[in-house]
Amino acid sequence: SKVPRTYIVLRTIDCLDLLGTFIKLGYSDHFFPFAEESLPPPLRPGKRSQFVAAQNLVITKSMDLEKGRHCYFQEHKTFPLEITGILGSGGFGQVNQVRSKISFQEYALKRVFWSNVCSQQTREHVKQFVAEIKILKRLKHYHVVEFIRSYTDYRYIGLVVSPVADMDLSTYLASTARDRELRTFFSCLARALEFLRGQCIWHKEIIPSNILVHGGNIMFTNFRLAFSFTD
Repeated sequence: SKVPRTYIVLRTIDCLDLLGTFIKLGYSDHFFPFAEESLPPPLRPGKRSQFVAAQNLVITKSMDLEKGRHCYFQEHKTFPLEITGILGSGGFGQVNQVRSKISFQEYALKRVFWSNVCSQQTREHVKQFVAEIKILKRLKHYHVVEFIRSYTDYRYIGLVVSPVADMDLSTYLASTARDRELRTFFSCLARALEFLRGQCIWHKEIIPSNILVHGGNIMFTNFRLAFSFTD
């Protein structure tokens, strides 16, 4: 199953016949944890409360956030990241600088607000964001931001990446850019593009604001519109 957590919960509450409906409406495991009001209409009121209770079976522990799998956090659980600043914002949501309460490492956190999951537009935004997460998980390259973890809670779906860059290329070019360093960026970006091509990834939005500068290194970020030719 493409939605094993949804399968487990629906089977637990004897509503496995609704699995196809969940998938058809665009719901996925990335929507956990659910509130009763965010569940699809075909699920009856009595079963909604059972679903919310049963989802404890598939919710992830906080310490797993830096260990690999997509994490799910319930409302009353302590979130393991502390927001320390704002790096950017847009129609998609917000990018924050965060610090792990466990390892004390600094990361960038991109979040999309998804509470109104009954909205078709929200489901499309989440679908696009999930596609970005899946692509970034595949990419390991010196000139591409590093995927650390993704998670869902009652309000957001989030993507944690490293590093927290010094600035983007747009800001760098507007400052007193050093020509010698700038020249090295071209070969770095060319190698990154060659890598993406080898991974069958088309970025589709290569602009200065989607290229980060960090400690003399340059790297691609924001794969929101990227397309994988293998899908």
